[in-house]
Amino acid sequence: MRTVKTVLILVLSFALVTAVVQNTAVVEARFLWMTTETPVVILLFLTSVGGFALGLLVSLLIQRNGAGDGGRRGGGGKGSGRGAKQPGKG
Repeated sequence: MRTVKTVLILVLSFALVTAVVQNTAVVEARFLWMTTETPVVILLFLTSVGGFALGLLVSLLIQRNGAGDGGRRGGGGKGSGRGAKQPGKG
């Protein structure tokens, strides 16, 4: 398993270095009223960080609201599934 992790890290590192080396061209990026010229690799990095942050925020909000339980808000502990006895129904 350790060898698989090492190989995966090396492959991903190589892919990252290759992407950085191949994307050094400067492009014009516009956002709302702002315009800037920046290397493509910086733009890719900022976009990735923004997407990661947005995904993390949505995940945290879903967990906080309890919407990640498939609409079941009644817990999920012992006796809450199929065949559970209802109170008073003996």
